[in-house]
Amino acid sequence: MRIPLVIFALLFFAGGTALAQAGSPGAVLDSVRVAGAPVEAGDLSGTLLSRAGGILNDGLVSHDRKSLTGLLQERGWWNTVVEAGVDSSSGKRVLTYRVHPGAPVRFGKVSVETEYRLPGIGTGTIGEFNGGIFTRASLDSLALVIIGSLEDEGYPDAEVRPLLSGNGKSVDVTLRVIPGERAVVDSIAVRGLTITRDRVVRRELNHLRGSPVTPGLLAEARTTIDRLDFIRREGNPVVEYTTDGTLLAVTLSEGSRGSFDGALGYQPSADGGSGEMVGKIDLSARNLFGSGRSVRLLWENLGEGTEDMEFRWEEPWAFGFPLDLTGAFAQERRDTQGFTRTLLTAGAGRSLGRLRARTGIRHERISADSLTSASATGIEAGVSWTALDHPVNPRSGVRYAASWTALRKSYSFGTGNSTALTRTEIFLDHFIPTLSNQAAALLLSYRRIDTGRELPDPADRFWLGGAATLRGYREKVFPADRALLASMEYRFLTGADSRVFLFTDIGHLWNREPENDRTVTRTLTRVGYGFGMRLNSRAGTLGFDYGLGRGDTLGEGKLHVRVSTEF
Repeated sequence: MRIPLVIFALLFFAGGTALAQAGSPGAVLDSVRVAGAPVEAGDLSGTLLSRAGGILNDGLVSHDRKSLTGLLQERGWWNTVVEAGVDSSSGKRVLTYRVHPGAPVRFGKVSVETEYRLPGIGTGTIGEFNGGIFTRASLDSLALVIIGSLEDEGYPDAEVRPLLSGNGKSVDVTLRVIPGERAVVDSIAVRGLTITRDRVVRRELNHLRGSPVTPGLLAEARTTIDRLDFIRREGNPVVEYTTDGTLLAVTLSEGSRGSFDGALGYQPSADGGSGEMVGKIDLSARNLFGSGRSVRLLWENLGEGTEDMEFRWEEPWAFGFPLDLTGAFAQERRDTQGFTRTLLTAGAGRSLGRLRARTGIRHERISADSLTSASATGIEAGVSWTALDHPVNPRSGVRYAASWTALRKSYSFGTGNSTALTRTEIFLDHFIPTLSNQAAALLLSYRRIDTGRELPDPADRFWLGGAATLRGYREKVFPADRALLASMEYRFLTGADSRVFLFTDIGHLWNREPENDRTVTRTLTRVGYGFGMRLNSRAGTLGFDYGLGRGDTLGEGKLHVRVSTEF
């Protein structure tokens, strides 16, 4: 905090009486005392120039009376009268200052006078002083409260000039406030990191350099830091005013640099035979060598010859620009549906506060029968908005996302004709607090494909069902050209990362099918329900989901167990 300028203009004073001397000037004093003061005499004696062993002097006595009067006025006794007298009847010459403090003075009307808009000063703060004992310390405290509020608003050089007007019982205070110039951020300091390079964080905050200091600036800095999942914020960002300028400082600690997410599930056989195990391994390394780079490896077995794998790389701040470049290779094998899809994607994304946007190119190669083997190339784009009170286990907030893909698809055999293909996906997640440590989650999504062919190829359709879409059903057993999905969960939050919940998943699907030399659109509605939990432990977050579909008995439920940990 820069030292504020506080000027007091006192518009009234209390007077004293003449010295009643019982001795001649120049006589030696044996003792000096203060009587009748409403505070300890020892607190006042340090202001006196008259001393035992010193001489009796009119100038010294006048100074002492004024000093005692001023000191008591600062402590709330503005009607103080101080008399001075010398008594030598005992054979010793004693100088006595007799204090008549009167009633303490209280704050009267307290008001603010300024030509500037000052959102940081609230009437509630000023109102706390109305009717209180008026003292210099209280007046200083009031001035510092206002200066502190202005400093939070970005005015470190504010001046407060109290103008006082008293009537003997109360003091009216007018606070003349001059904020001065609003400060702007000159530099950024990153503290506490041991592995992550400071520049990795500083480059995320550099857009705030030169910005005026406001509460909104600190909120934006907090949001920017929280988006980096490989560090932890220790407290809120602060603004520090120094002789060299205005400093935005953040104190951080190292977070986890990797994560493992593994799942194991069981689903009964569709034809009444023995069931099978399904599983997933998702391994990520974040913040490689303290640079913010990340890599991800995913493998998932969904049963019945269905398998997914993906490798993804992300490069933040490519070529010194605030763009995140990503590249990915993925393969989807669907033996039951008769195709294998290989994907190559590359794109760029940028985050602005809670908003994130991305765009890129996409190439697909589908290996299937002689009629549907094809390759497709095009563009993809997406946008998301996230405002949650907790990134993993939210109780309130929203998360919206949308993605769009446009491809030109060319077939490998036959006439060699091509067709256009677009995919659209929209997600709307709402988290609503209910009772203490409880919340309701409403998760909505809509998916749609459009193709120039009368019947979409199996590889073009969405394949739904299972733990990620319709719990209680087998993995990816429902094809759909369009799908509207709703998941409703009632959650009992048992910890920062833990919860127990009940769920209901509803899916309404549209699918085009051939029938008697023509194409018809059929609809299908499925409902799944069950319960689950997420439990934070030393091994990580343990997850358990048990779901039942239409017509299932308890023994036919689908079970998924997962463990997620960071290292």
